[in-house]
Amino acid sequence: MYVKYYTASSNVLCCCHSTGTLTKNAMTVVGVRTSTALYNVTGVGYAPIGTFTTSDGTQLSPEQLAPVRAILEGSLLCNDSALTNSTGADGKEDWVPSGAPTEVALVTAGVKAGLSVAGAKEAKPRIASVPFESEHKFMATVGVWGDAAAVFVSASFCWLAYHVCSIKIRA
Repeated sequence: MYVKYYTASSNVLCCCHSTGTLTKNAMTVVGVRTSTALYNVTGVGYAPIGTFTTSDGTQLSPEQLAPVRAILEGSLLCNDSALTNSTGADGKEDWVPSGAPTEVALVTAGVKAGLSVAGAKEAKPRIASVPFESEHKFMATVGVWGDAAAVFVSASFCWLAYHVCSIKIRA
């Protein structure tokens, strides 16, 4: 199991996957949990077409979508994958992923939420990073966030559980 973990204020995003990535080399974000609710994400594959709904199927209002967008913005900032749009000879729109399936799925979810990858990275530029390596099982980026810096972490579940629990126990 692999977990992507981001925090933005009091919001948290955990994305887990198991065998689907191994069989199809593709992922789709199907839910986003904030500190107050779990929201469903519609759409399949890398085409950023879909909506965000409550558990009863009601589409999110702009106010409800705000914390989801904040979380997904963090997932764009701690991400080295890309999703490009092209039109084939048959006139059909095609979305081409580049990078890790988990990260591309998060890019797709961000675009579904109305975010611009380039816009997010330009508005909150990365000033430092720790690239993912299997020895340490996490990736981290530091970005400019207003007058401060923000750290975003993408980590294996074991790494995350150990370090988050350690921090909470020591606090």
